[in-house]
Amino acid sequence: MKIKGAFVFLSLAFCCFILGVTTQGGSQPDCSKYKTPDGTWIGGCPRNYEPVCGTDGITYSNECLLCEKISETGVPIGIKHKGKC
Repeated sequence: MKIKGAFVFLSLAFCCFILGVTTQGGSQPDCSKYKTPDGTWIGGCPRNYEPVCGTDGITYSNECLLCEKISETGVPIGIKHKGKC
């Protein structure tokens, strides 16, 4: 029984760690609004300046540019907070 409990605890801790690494305490950007209905990237982002701080420590001019970076690299970057890093 102790082994089963330890396994459950470690599994839960691992899941929390993975989620924390992915978003670093932030939120996930809504990249679906920058894709076509079949899921392909639309390409080209608007030039509006609404900075977001990515969990990678980089300030992106807007959420679309953050999503573009995710699309290019495949790295799950979250939004740490609105505004500059």
